[in-house]
Amino acid sequence: MALIAFDRFYRDRWLKGQWLAPFYLILSLMAGEAGLAFFAFIFSYVLFIHRGGVWNKMTLLIPYTLLFFSWAALYWINDLGTQGSGMYINPIGEPLSFLFLMIQRLPILLFGLFGFLASDLWLLYPPGIDTLVLSIALIFLLAFFILLSPGLKRNRLLRFWLLATVLALLPLSATFPSDRNLIIPGIAGMAILAHLIRLHVRRFQYRKWVGRAGTTSGKKIRRFSTNLLLIVLFISHLIAAPIQRPIRANTFRTMMRFIERSDSFIPSTPEIKRKTVILLNYPFDLLILYLPIFRSFYGIPGPEKILLLKSGIDEILVNRISKNTLRIRVPGGYLSHRMDLLFRSPDERMEVGDRIQLKEMAIKVVEVNSRGMPMELELVFSGSPEDSDFLWLCCRKNLDLSPFSIPAVGKNVRIKTEIDLPAGFRHLFQ
Repeated sequence: MALIAFDRFYRDRWLKGQWLAPFYLILSLMAGEAGLAFFAFIFSYVLFIHRGGVWNKMTLLIPYTLLFFSWAALYWINDLGTQGSGMYINPIGEPLSFLFLMIQRLPILLFGLFGFLASDLWLLYPPGIDTLVLSIALIFLLAFFILLSPGLKRNRLLRFWLLATVLALLPLSATFPSDRNLIIPGIAGMAILAHLIRLHVRRFQYRKWVGRAGTTSGKKIRRFSTNLLLIVLFISHLIAAPIQRPIRANTFRTMMRFIERSDSFIPSTPEIKRKTVILLNYPFDLLILYLPIFRSFYGIPGPEKILLLKSGIDEILVNRISKNTLRIRVPGGYLSHRMDLLFRSPDERMEVGDRIQLKEMAIKVVEVNSRGMPMELELVFSGSPEDSDFLWLCCRKNLDLSPFSIPAVGKNVRIKTEIDLPAGFRHLFQ
């Protein structure tokens, strides 16, 4: 609505649009930080669509510039945003971290918008594979830009859409790449693909562009690469995307089934209200957040507290030092994967001797790795870890929880989560 009002103000001299555009923009900012993306559309519009001089363009942008900095000041003064997370970055409070992650996330988001791999997969790539995917994304985007280049030289509307897309993705780079964040940039993305189809189906600009190649072999290579990229775009957006739509729309139902399955291993009797559930390990800490909400919504009695000691599927060693002391060792160290960084940034290094005091126990860092992440923790309980107020559970396979027995003094036990994808998906439909 802000962009429409602004466009009508410029094209039709609709005076109400001069006030309605900032008003709609304020409403979008009140709804969430994603509203910042519309500043990108306004700026790109003034730069490429507006035909006035430089001073006239700067004058048009003054109220929106003031609005942006007013919003940023309120954001800063009220201490809003995130802090200490490795997934969510506060661009105002952590500008260097934001810039570093933006360099990685922006190509992945653009690749998810125009390419053939969902940006949501970025969190799941293991080390090495993420570098490969990022390289593929950069090569694809370079080829895509070359494919657009004939139109960019001649069509200011296409330049408007492309710049709006890139700038709109900048604030969205503050969080992990996800296709759910591509709705607003996708408005411009659809226009870009429409321009691309028009540009290369009619072919007159394409032939003129190809004709600039110096040799016959150069023409053939350029024509082949162009046609190949067009085929990839056609398959990705006109064949694969409609097929994926119902599958992707079912994502939250699938996640709900995962939550229901994990929740089914926790008792729902009234006695659970007095217990603290201690999860030794669990593959995805994000799902654990929904367990209390799930039980509250359905009116199911829930535990007083849920404590998760280790997120991920890494092997862990539990050693009983004394009657009230356990040591947990993670050979690869905590926060070893991108999925583990929701609640702690890798920049937040820890040192040997650091302590965290909880009501149930005191946790001390015994050993850290070169990244400053704990490799071994010591848990000193105020009573016995086998107290009846505790319910110990662990995850040995998929998302199935099972009781965990505390080893005897001087003994230890190894736990590693095995992921059996076929069995895991079968469980979803049981």
